[in-house]
Amino acid sequence: MVLFLTTIANADDTVNCEEALNYCCDQKELFFVAEATFFRFHDSAGVEDGDGDNAELGYDASSRLTLGYTDCNGRGARVRWWDYDHSTRSVDNDVVSVDTYNIDLEVFQTINLPCRTTLDLGVGIRYNEFQHDFEQSWFKINQEHSFSGVGGMFAIAGSFDINCNWTAYTMFREVIMMDDGVFNGNVENDTTRPITELGFGVRFHRCNWDVHAGFEWQNWGNYTSAGIANLDQETHDVGFGGFVLGAGVTY
Repeated sequence: MVLFLTTIANADDTVNCEEALNYCCDQKELFFVAEATFFRFHDSAGVEDGDGDNAELGYDASSRLTLGYTDCNGRGARVRWWDYDHSTRSVDNDVVSVDTYNIDLEVFQTINLPCRTTLDLGVGIRYNEFQHDFEQSWFKINQEHSFSGVGGMFAIAGSFDINCNWTAYTMFREVIMMDDGVFNGNVENDTTRPITELGFGVRFHRCNWDVHAGFEWQNWGNYTSAGIANLDQETHDVGFGGFVLGAGVTY
């Protein structure tokens, strides 16, 4: 979630910091943000292959892109796309893979608060595709957990200007996904999957561009289950956590 608080200076350098910030923030703008997310995949019961042998994915790079527009009153809309597709091998040399992507459509309102603080409120919908495959060498088969569905989303972000060019930011996003899912090849009808995302970081900005770095954690509820012996289909949470590097431009 991107908040643009920017600065400019006039030709004779007579515009002070506060005037520059107010000038830039009052403009209509089209914005684009490109990010590299370095997230590691987690499972609440531990990442394993189908035999229960441990596996571990690294902080692998994945792309996240945001395109949006905001008007003079701070109202706007954005679309965001994130894709994660990585695999590893367990200690028993079986393949464990995760392939997922999100498409978010969101409308938002930016509110300027006292003391150089900004609040961003957003609502929207998310489409999510998720597939988690792992080999079980005892039976020479692949097991699959998968899901595709749409859910409602609420997001809130805040930022505070440290000085004219540096901003600290934080964000929270909650999504409730609903649709059919697959656990170990068995279809489960009308499942729910809550997603919670938290993050914070710092941003360096000029009037029409910025770069930022931060940390982010995500918990995806009820996305997997235990191995093939799990007859009652007890569900597990999965998650992603790591750091983010990005850059944005406005027009």
